[in-house]
Amino acid sequence: MTKDELKATVTMKEVLHRNGININRNGFISCPFHIEKTASMKIYDDSFHCFGCGATGDIFDMEMHLNGCNFRTAFELLGGADKPSWRTMVMAMKARKARNEAEQLRHVNAMRIRSIQLRVTAYRNIITAEPPFSDLWCYCIDKLQYQVYLLETVLELDK
Repeated sequence: MTKDELKATVTMKEVLHRNGININRNGFISCPFHIEKTASMKIYDDSFHCFGCGATGDIFDMEMHLNGCNFRTAFELLGGADKPSWRTMVMAMKARKARNEAEQLRHVNAMRIRSIQLRVTAYRNIITAEPPFSDLWCYCIDKLQYQVYLLETVLELDK
């Protein structure tokens, strides 16, 4: 892979994830270039910008800083080579497989969340329609609490 092909296939989020850095919901992280209390580095798909120290760059700059290496090593760490080697092709295949598995997991979790939400709505509708403390009302209250618990659990796993 060339430098441009690598930039097109590897996102900044993947580089950070590989190095154990989590991005918050707004796309910010604590800048690894300086010490700070609040996250001031904005992460984009192909670059980053720190509003605290003014550091900017692309995936190669981030990889070089995080691993303390030169451009050539960062290029190879990200999967680049002048001529793709067998090892690089295997790594790329594993990365594609991992991305596909993660996408399938997100899809399964989305379907699971939707299913639970439908059951929660159904139980709430029955609870409002039934007289309080009837057998069906009590049954639905119990099931509703369990479904809310399941929903919270799945949403926590989805993070």
